Amino acid sequence: MMYAFIMSGKAKEINLMPEERQQLEARVRTSTTEQRPGQRVHLVLESAAGRMTREIARRLALHPAAVNKWCIRFSEQRISGLADAPDETGGKSITITPTSLKHHYAGLCH
Repeated sequence: MMYAFIMSGKAKEINLMPEERQQLEARVRTSTTEQRPGQRVHLVLESAAGRMTREIARRLALHPAAVNKWCIRFSEQRISGLADAPDETGGKSITITPTSLKHHYAGLCH
């Protein structure tokens, strides 16, 4: 698998420009960010903070390969790379409620 090469080590090094960090942190603070793109923002910020792949995966309830995939994609495409590609949602609409967000983020604080 292409993204499974650094499963247990440090996530792909990400150096954020100040304006990128501001945009990502603003997305974290807003309640209208959809769940999957919100997770991607969190994992990029975690990676930029120097966290290990497995730690990020555990905190966000993701597979380490997914963490690597999105870190690599961010490194290559920057913020635009965090959006779903047309085929990634399977044409399904994703609805996020305040309750589901609260539940999701409650798990990240522990």
